[in-house]
Amino acid sequence: MEPPGIAVIPDSHRVVIASSRDNKCRIYDPSLKLAGQIDDLEYADNVRYNAETGQAIVGFGHGALAFIDPQAGTKVAEVSSTATRNSFSSEAPGAVFSSMFLARDTWRSWT
Repeated sequence: MEPPGIAVIPDSHRVVIASSRDNKCRIYDPSLKLAGQIDDLEYADNVRYNAETGQAIVGFGHGALAFIDPQAGTKVAEVSSTATRNSFSSEAPGAVFSSMFLARDTWRSWT
């Protein structure tokens, strides 16, 4: 089932879509015209919007997060981990919490 991640940006009405099928994140304007595209996001899946920073956060790879500026249509930062990311949220101001699968069935969260 594609795409696995969609977020609507409330202020600009842009739509951010992550697709693991072609490893891309696409940003569409309110008329659904392509406004930007970020390539090379292997297994791009979940998308979250952080209203405080105005960034979309895309989960990709085996534990990485890409921080996307939906207005400019560009990736502004990226973090990765050797652990496998299970899920993440950006609800807390200025923080991203991710649940990671580590060796020996241990689960931890990091910001």
